[in-house]
Amino acid sequence: MRLSKLIKNLDFETLNFKDVEISYLSEDSRDVKEGTLFFCISGFQFDGHDFAEEALKKGAVALFVSDKRRAREFKKHNVPIVISKNIR
Repeated sequence: MRLSKLIKNLDFETLNFKDVEISYLSEDSRDVKEGTLFFCISGFQFDGHDFAEEALKKGAVALFVSDKRRAREFKKHNVPIVISKNIR
């Protein structure tokens, strides 16, 4: 499914937007494979933003983040970044 279709009804901003094909969704970098939209979710013990680089190395084609400041760190990877306060 195209990224634009997945996010069309959400309140969001984007960086590096490209309408890439998304084959998988994951919030766990260990499960990422080529074509994944990786969700950087901040939890009680871990912050998914800390695992975004690993997810990109494993084949994530886009990131969904909640921290706008951190999103700018990932801009250098030239992948689409969706920013939304309500990531869940």
